Amino acid sequence: APPPERPAPPAEPQVERPAPEPVREDPPAEQAASPEPEPESAPEPPRAEEPAQPRPAEPQPPAAPAEEEPFQPRGIRPVGEGASGTVRRGGTESPFSRSGEVPTPRRRVIFDEGDDLDVPDFLK
Repeated sequence: APPPERPAPPAEPQVERPAPEPVREDPPAEQAASPEPEPESAPEPPRAEEPAQPRPAEPQPPAAPAEEEPFQPRGIRPVGEGASGTVRRGGTESPFSRSGEVPTPRRRVIFDEGDDLDVPDFLK
């Protein structure tokens, strides 16, 4: 009993869906009627009607944001790649060599023996 009652409220949204359909009654009516009796000729009329329908308009709005999205990344990517690439190369080299080469041997020397503090391994 509870499941049937719950589906009843969804019936209201379904009622809303038919509301837009009546506006498009002519195209959907032809599509629904022609696909069954004449599937071959049905694709042709729907294609002509589909572009006129607002449904195809939906891809258009995404197309506009899509254009904006690539535009922003394009500006960001070239700048980021060039600037970040240069910064990464130069910035990474100096910090990497300093933090990678210098601290590592010093730490090894310090942890190895106290005497090594005065005389590093490479000097020995």
